[in-house]
Amino acid sequence: MSAALEQEQFFQLVYEANESNKLVEASSTASEFADILDHFAETGREIVSPDVFASEGTILYLGGVDESVRVQALSPSSAAITSCKTDVVAKLMTNSTTRCFRRFDPNDLSVAVQVSTPVLDLLLKADLENSDSKQLGWQAVLSSKVRTKRTSQLVKVGHHGSVNAHNDDAWSSMVAPNPLAVVTPYSRLADPLPREHDIQRIKSLTNQLYATTWPPSSRPPRRRGVDSDVGSATKVRRALHREPGFVRVRFSIKQTPSTPTIELYGSAKQL
Repeated sequence: MSAALEQEQFFQLVYEANESNKLVEASSTASEFADILDHFAETGREIVSPDVFASEGTILYLGGVDESVRVQALSPSSAAITSCKTDVVAKLMTNSTTRCFRRFDPNDLSVAVQVSTPVLDLLLKADLENSDSKQLGWQAVLSSKVRTKRTSQLVKVGHHGSVNAHNDDAWSSMVAPNPLAVVTPYSRLADPLPREHDIQRIKSLTNQLYATTWPPSSRPPRRRGVDSDVGSATKVRRALHREPGFVRVRFSIKQTPSTPTIELYGSAKQL
């Protein structure tokens, strides 16, 4: 969980929204968050928060033989957390009604992670995007003094392969040449991600690109009398895959060199 969510002001806002319903409507994401926290408390769980809150440089896991496996958070940056804290405080200072917490654009609070093993590294880019500020997004990761300088042979492509999450410097300095790359499509758009130009951009960097589901969606069949009814209820109408897919990558941390094995399930496909 992002360290931005451990701020005292965040929890104060959540509970005020849930108990008094003065700041946020009952159907809001804030109230839903409060209900989750209440559920943990009511079920008697001793731990109601993550063991570690993720932020730039945080070690999320250290284990394996001789502690040879390390999971390090690359984001969010201190500036992103401060920005979130300031925004939450502003919510507490207002008497107006709002449905949900502000959505940061770009996803500065997203937790990107690097997994280091004795034989391979994995870069999980999450939904982190580029920013105009050197203190936010991938710009903050690249300028970080605490991140590992190792390159990754496996990469989970960021933000469904969209161009606003692509950073040439991150690919050249943090990712090994021709890595094994996996992208997770996003189908809830009129033009789903990744788009054709996104695929070509990623394939210019690797010939080992896999999608967890492909194609993401298709145009539904047209039926007289149905289209008008559906069109009045929704702006975007797509036919989703009936069968979900996933990509499983395995490798041994005891063998050097270690060659990953790739298994495709459901609608997963190599692009």
